[in-house]
Amino acid sequence: MNLSEERQRAEQDDGYEPLFQYPPLPPDCDEIEKRLMLPISDDSPLGELLKRKRTELLLHLALLQARGDSASFTEISTRLFGTPSPHLCRRAEHCVTRNDVTQEEKTVHAEKAREMLQQALDRYGLHEWRCIIRETLVADCAVGGSTIALRANATFSAPHVEALIAHEIEVHALTSENGAHQPWLLLRRGTAGYLTTQEGLAAWSQNRVLPESHPKRLGPARSLLAVEYARTHGFGDTRKYLETTLSYTSEKALSKAIDVKRGLTQTGKPGAFTKGSVYFTGLTSLESYVSGGGDLRRLYVGKVTLEDLALVEQIPHIGKPLLLPEWLR
Repeated sequence: MNLSEERQRAEQDDGYEPLFQYPPLPPDCDEIEKRLMLPISDDSPLGELLKRKRTELLLHLALLQARGDSASFTEISTRLFGTPSPHLCRRAEHCVTRNDVTQEEKTVHAEKAREMLQQALDRYGLHEWRCIIRETLVADCAVGGSTIALRANATFSAPHVEALIAHEIEVHALTSENGAHQPWLLLRRGTAGYLTTQEGLAAWSQNRVLPESHPKRLGPARSLLAVEYARTHGFGDTRKYLETTLSYTSEKALSKAIDVKRGLTQTGKPGAFTKGSVYFTGLTSLESYVSGGGDLRRLYVGKVTLEDLALVEQIPHIGKPLLLPEWLR
């Protein structure tokens, strides 16, 4: 609730460690938990997917209930989003130590970028989707529902705009629409663990159009390392690590430190919201899937995870994806 005040204090003092406050949970959380605990007497592939989704939703609820408690919150978050292996962490470290990264030239203003994204939406027949400009946006780009918002006065490089189309439209928007046309809402909302595969596919898709030396390629690896460091360090040390080791700018290091410490009250303690680790985990899984001859078109059936594909494809009346990115047709 006090994010703006605590961020302002941290901007003025590099050593400040925010104390975050959270609103009470809605009064019907106990009722939601009881409903989620009702038995699912269905051993079909769909029933198995529903059971897995219920387990995930209960973990989400437990995570919300644990806000403020560093140890408990981190433990539940890790159960929800997984623990990267030491091998994966070393792979991420190797990625961020590359010396061939070049700075991008930002010549595309927000309004021109909006036109380019809207044209891409229209080209795919996503006529209910809109790309808009927002004055108060913190990030350069944010997506919610069927809206892509760009921050007013933001500037982008041409490859960055192409990467946004590949990431937000050619993955997130298309899988959402395909899932919405399936007979089960689960494929629109996402099967359990879908986020790892979804963000891995989005990162893989954007890397298709980015130059090898583009800094956005480092995003998933840096995000994983930021999470892993924050799990065992406080806010101040994490912020310094982001700047000195992962080469974040001062402003972005502060934003990322807040991102990985949200959910805690005393951010000076070790602990983290670990969702940021799924991007690199998902990307490496997608790379393995593709190198093994996997068909990416299967992942466009809706918001699904690689591990559940076989179960999803056994559900009666599941249709083929209606929309595919141009490069997959």
